[in-house]
Amino acid sequence: QVFMVDFYDEGVTLENLKQIAARIDADLAHDSFELMVHPAVVDEDLRRTSSYNEMRGQELAILQDQEIKALLNKLDIQLIRFSDLPQ
Repeated sequence: QVFMVDFYDEGVTLENLKQIAARIDADLAHDSFELMVHPAVVDEDLRRTSSYNEMRGQELAILQDQEIKALLNKLDIQLIRFSDLPQ
């Protein structure tokens, strides 16, 4: 399993997520990848409790983007929960 931290802070862009998906698709040596994400609906509670707040809203929007969904489908990248990984 490969742990990826590239989709964070300044890396939270549609273009970057597309590049990450392409790298995953090109890596034939690994079966699974963990991409660290922190999506959230930004509200006052989040603003009070986390300094990484507005970017979470941007992450959520990009992760829900139809272009990303279509690309992942085209590349046959399956999204799963961490708990779905074999232990």
